[in-house]
Amino acid sequence: MIDVVLVILQNQNRFLLIRHSPEGTWAYPSGEREPEDQCLIATAHRKLLEEIGIDGNNFHLLFQTPIDECRLNICVCLEWIGQPHGNIVEIGWFTLEEMYAMQENLSPDVNILLPELAYFTQHYKAHPDERK
Repeated sequence: MIDVVLVILQNQNRFLLIRHSPEGTWAYPSGEREPEDQCLIATAHRKLLEEIGIDGNNFHLLFQTPIDECRLNICVCLEWIGQPHGNIVEIGWFTLEEMYAMQENLSPDVNILLPELAYFTQHYKAHPDERK
């Protein structure tokens, strides 16, 4: 089974989503676990660095769920250093309300996870002020 990691970043009441193309849907930073990744948290850390240039720490695995031939691993990154940037087309911070309103522009993974994201916002601390 292929392990895929999705990484959720929250800054106050907003969540980070990215788009890889102008016509594409909004998604969480994500990717497959590589053989050199010692664990799923290592995959989450690597994907944040590769996709948006953020050095994340204080990761938590929220839950896992099988989808087709994959196991989707949902991680949250509670602390990071740096501002999101990278070779992707767009980076945005969205509230849950904004995400529900733009469902047709969200990737299926984001749509599926909206109820869990609502739960997450009630039970985990928001990201502290960004460290310089």
